[in-house]
Amino acid sequence: RTFEPDVPEDGGKMQMAFGATLEVLTSREFKVSGAIGPVTSLGKKGPNVSDLEVGKGGTNAWSLGGVDPGTTVAIYFDITNPGTSPLPEGKRRFIQFLTKYQHANGRTRLRATTLCGPWYNPPPGEGEKRAPPQPGVNGYNGNMEQPSPVKMSFDQEAAAVLLARVAVDRTGSEDVADVLRWVDRSLIRLCSKFAD
Repeated sequence: RTFEPDVPEDGGKMQMAFGATLEVLTSREFKVSGAIGPVTSLGKKGPNVSDLEVGKGGTNAWSLGGVDPGTTVAIYFDITNPGTSPLPEGKRRFIQFLTKYQHANGRTRLRATTLCGPWYNPPPGEGEKRAPPQPGVNGYNGNMEQPSPVKMSFDQEAAAVLLARVAVDRTGSEDVADVLRWVDRSLIRLCSKFAD
């Protein structure tokens, strides 16, 4: 009778990292408001740090300590471009997440994740109404309005999770009844803006 050696799924290496830090860089049209999760502020100020603080704010860099594949951090942003001065057509936004950590094998690694996307400026005088598309295009019939690109790309589940994280974070410093009222108002605003 032979016994197979116990080899873990990760090939004998720990699926953890140590001494992790996270830095967030952005284009100038928006700033970092803060982070919620297993983070500690590194107090790094920069031109992309917002005055509006959410969670651990006032910085664009945090220490995470040990991380594993299940570690999640919510990053919050503040749009700084006033609505009175629209962005030029074709303007794109950039976010870069720099994650530095020591791997279980002892080597230091730096992971850079860069995201890019267009800004959406509604044409002047259009407001919330958009011209309906041709009947039968993209699943719309002739009686429906075409939603804005912002509404089409809005992730309701992610928004609910981010609001829940802020609510839980606020319960540490505010009365629960006040937090519940804030959640009600926030959900009403969110639904009135993005729901059909």
